[in-house]
Amino acid sequence: GRSLNGVILLPAPPLKGMDSISSYLDAVWPHIVQKVNPIIPQHSQLIRPLVLVAQPDKPFVFTDKRSLNRKLTLALYAEEIDAAYVRVDDGEYEEIPLPLSGLASGDGDAARIYVEAVVEKVLQKKVAPDDDLFHAGLDSLLAMRIRSAIVAALKRSGKDITVSRSVVYHDPSLAHLVA
Repeated sequence: GRSLNGVILLPAPPLKGMDSISSYLDAVWPHIVQKVNPIIPQHSQLIRPLVLVAQPDKPFVFTDKRSLNRKLTLALYAEEIDAAYVRVDDGEYEEIPLPLSGLASGDGDAARIYVEAVVEKVLQKKVAPDDDLFHAGLDSLLAMRIRSAIVAALKRSGKDITVSRSVVYHDPSLAHLVA
């Protein structure tokens, strides 16, 4: 099952073309980060790859009473939704900016700095290298975000390493994740 939340935005007027969609997301993303995410529970906060934009050729489905028919609308966007979750799972989401070389250099300090920064952003606090991340407030949704960030860094470095979906559960400390 999917445990990260997503949203489909319906701009008015409808946007035309990928450039306008990208510009629209660039324009609304700061509002989501500054106004939306702070007022919703941490486990429900939005990440950019799961913020989709309605397409003019796939209008939302409304009932006769003008309320959204969520089931039919989500069915219309099933392919886009699936693709967005695959991108997150494949590490195509940067929790924080990646080191330019990914983690290619084998530089332990770069890996440590990157993983510490990711964990600090996800948990919204610093933790010691040997602290159990779950005792520090990590949950399954946040663990997915950490895994995705690690996969993204390894991909950027050109390393073809399979990262278990449960890596954070098996190694729930900064020290273990860096190693």
